[in-house]
Amino acid sequence: IVSDMHRAMRMRRDNGVESMNIREAAALVNERLNQTRGQGGITGVETGWGLYDEQTGGYQNGDLITLVGRPSIGKTYVLLRQAQMAHEAGENVLVVTTEMGIEPIARRHAALSLGLNPTLLRKNMVSTHMQRRLRSFYRDMVGAERLHIFSVGMNPKVSSIEAFIQEFMPTVVYVDGSYMLHPDSTNRNLSRTDRVAAVFDGLKALTLDCNIPIINTTQFNRSAGKGGADGSLENIGYSDAIGTHSAIVTAIQTGPTVNPFDSRSLLFLKGREGESGKIVVNFKFAPLDMSEMSMDVLTALLAGTDRARGTPAVSASVDWMT
Repeated sequence: IVSDMHRAMRMRRDNGVESMNIREAAALVNERLNQTRGQGGITGVETGWGLYDEQTGGYQNGDLITLVGRPSIGKTYVLLRQAQMAHEAGENVLVVTTEMGIEPIARRHAALSLGLNPTLLRKNMVSTHMQRRLRSFYRDMVGAERLHIFSVGMNPKVSSIEAFIQEFMPTVVYVDGSYMLHPDSTNRNLSRTDRVAAVFDGLKALTLDCNIPIINTTQFNRSAGKGGADGSLENIGYSDAIGTHSAIVTAIQTGPTVNPFDSRSLLFLKGREGESGKIVVNFKFAPLDMSEMSMDVLTALLAGTDRARGTPAVSASVDWMT
C-alpha cells in the first residue's frame, strides 16, 4: 500500500508541485511514525549535538537551514562539524564552499576528526607520528565515498549545486558562504539584495525538488554587534528572503565562558516548529574541541564559577535548553 502511495505521489508531482488526497497524505505521517519509533524524536539528519538535535528533531527533507554570524565567528567550522557528524552517522554528504579551496576544507575536517590544532597543520608543525596517524585515518576511513567536497570558484550559480546533487545523490548538502552564490537568471542588473533573494529562492526550490536538507552559512550585518550579540532575523545581511525561506535560522555568537572566544552559543532565531533557546559548544583549537557543553558546566558558568577552571565567569540571562 505504501509503495503504491509513493508511486502515486511521484506521478502527481510536476515542476515542484505535489498533490494527493488527505488519506494518502496521512499515510505518510503514519509511515514516518513507524520508521522513527524508538529514535527518541530524532527523525532527521543529526548534528551530533544532543540538545540541539532534541530541539530540532534533526534536519528534515525539504528543510533549508541557515547558520548566520558575523565574519570570523567560526561559521565554516560549525558547518563542517555538522557535516562531519552527519557523515559519521552514515549520511551521504556533499560540502560546497564558495570562499575556500578544497585543501583548507580538508585540513579543517582532519582537525575536527582527529582533534588536531588546525594552525599547526597549516604551518606543517606536526610530528611524524601525527602525520602517519593522519594518513592512516583517511586510508582506513569507512565511507569516504559518501563525503564529497567542491570548491566552486568565482561567480558560482545555484544550478552548479543542483548538478552536484544529481551526480552524487547526497542525503544532505552543506553550503559555506551562500551569499556568494549567483542565481541562474541572466539578468546582470540585479541589485545585491535581489541577487541574494533570487539565490535563496533557488536554494529553497532545490530542497523541495530534491527532497533533502540544505544547510548554509551567511552573515549578519554590522548592527548585530560584536560577536553577533545583538543578532536577529532583522539584521541578517543582504535580504529578508534568507529568514523567510529558511525553516530554521541559528545565530552563531560568542559564548558565556570567561574568554568568550573559547565557546560559541547557538541561538535559535527561527524554528520550524517554534524551536527556541540556545546551546553552547566548545570552540577550542589546541586541540580542536567543538563538543557540546554539558548542563553541569553551563550551570556552573551561570552561577558565576567555571568548575573546570575555578575562575570567575560572566553571568548571563538567557533561555538555555534543558
